[in-house]
Amino acid sequence: ISPQVNTEYNQNPLIEGERRDILRVSGRTDEIESTLSIPIHLDGKTVAFLNLDNFETPRAFEGDALEMAHAFAKQVATLLKRLRLESVLRERQDTLEGLADFRRSLLSFMNESLHRGLDEGFYQRFLEQAVAVISGAQAGSIVLERDGLFHFVAAVNFDLPALQKV
Repeated sequence: ISPQVNTEYNQNPLIEGERRDILRVSGRTDEIESTLSIPIHLDGKTVAFLNLDNFETPRAFEGDALEMAHAFAKQVATLLKRLRLESVLRERQDTLEGLADFRRSLLSFMNESLHRGLDEGFYQRFLEQAVAVISGAQAGSIVLERDGLFHFVAAVNFDLPALQKV
């Protein structure tokens, strides 16, 4: 693997105006004698670059330095992959915990309903419970079919008396 040397930072057509001036001053591009840019791949995609610069030697990145830089980039890719997987696992764990909470809540509601029966507040309590435990739910309604038409029987964060006139 041979290093790629780029000494023409200030001539890149994609970097112009103020951005070029910032790079020239803050990135010290006029002083760089040698640079090594190694892509960091994750799942077949380039997600980052490890950029190393030398201000003194035109061919500073050869031999062991080049191998070490590649090894470092691979380690960063491995770390990024692990962090992404851990994030996915946390999200899945949160989802499973939410489902378990929902199941417990639903079982509790069902047991309570079996003791109370289908009283007047059943659908309202059911809907309130659903809105409380279903992620993202902020409002809801239940409509029941009677005589071929659907009628509002419960609402959360809506005007139920007005909806019942529909």
